Amino acid sequence: MKFHPAVLFLSFVAALEAQIDPAAQAALDHVFDRPPSTPIQQEQKDRLAAWLHENEGKDLGAFGYAVALQHYLDRDYGKAIEALDAYCAKGFEIANADHRTMAGRIFLNAAATEGRADAPDMARLARWGEAMVRLYHDTSMLERMAKVIAARAPDPAAFRVAL
Repeated sequence: MKFHPAVLFLSFVAALEAQIDPAAQAALDHVFDRPPSTPIQQEQKDRLAAWLHENEGKDLGAFGYAVALQHYLDRDYGKAIEALDAYCAKGFEIANADHRTMAGRIFLNAAATEGRADAPDMARLARWGEAMVRLYHDTSMLERMAKVIAARAPDPAAFRVAL
């Protein structure tokens, strides 16, 4: 199949326009800046909301996880896990360690919630369990949560293997 050079050029230009510029990348890296051991406050939440607003309509690509973080901070955990699941399905990795940890908390919260369901979904538990361990590095918290979830899981061995 042969493509006309103009079509290739326009496709290349469209791909470039969809990218987040380096200044926007740097701004996202610093939306949660605050003194050490200080929880995220409204100021940081507002910076993330402003960043998302400034980049509205753009293909966020590797920074698409920011949408999930916003939902999480808004306490809309269902939308947070939905957005993060969709982001991870595209094969992206979160480069920023603080953002990666927060994403891990989203998966941890989702796995814990699913683990408390009357009939936990093993596919979700396995996927979310694997992701929470990959992204969230507080091993003592992960160990406690894994024990609680595995105790109620329909197939605890499959859940442990996913971890």
